[in-house]
Amino acid sequence: MSNGKPMRAVICYDIDIDGGLSDAAKFEALLKEFSIEFKGYLKNKDPELAKIVNFSQEQAEVPMQERRGATGSLGDIVFRGSRVTSGVSKHGIEVRVITNDEKKMIVKSLGDGGTYSYPVMRTGSHRTKLQTGNRAGETLKLNRALFEKFAKPVDPAPYE
Repeated sequence: MSNGKPMRAVICYDIDIDGGLSDAAKFEALLKEFSIEFKGYLKNKDPELAKIVNFSQEQAEVPMQERRGATGSLGDIVFRGSRVTSGVSKHGIEVRVITNDEKKMIVKSLGDGGTYSYPVMRTGSHRTKLQTGNRAGETLKLNRALFEKFAKPVDPAPYE
């Protein structure tokens, strides 16, 4: 907790189970047991580190849904209650919305501190991120390549 805020740790295994429901249920029971026993593993391997790590919850399950591919990068996960990820990946950039109209947003980069005009995009995968509904003060994570292509620096004075 170097900056006073706790850091989140997540572990993810992409596992294929080639069996029936009873096999999945047995595996899920073992996976839950394993996740609980990790505390003991940590305590045995590094007792000093174990003193500062707080397990607020353990979760392990086999979601009963069709597998559609590997899990994406854990660094890109957005946790509930936060529109800010635990860290900006090399592919993303965080910005805070200053103003928004139907054609453009004025945003402040949380990386370099610059103020930019950025078009509101209504097509493609960006639609979910940039709509006229993004409000002032909201933090967004944008695709770095698109931001670098479309963002235009503006004078921040009129927006302060």
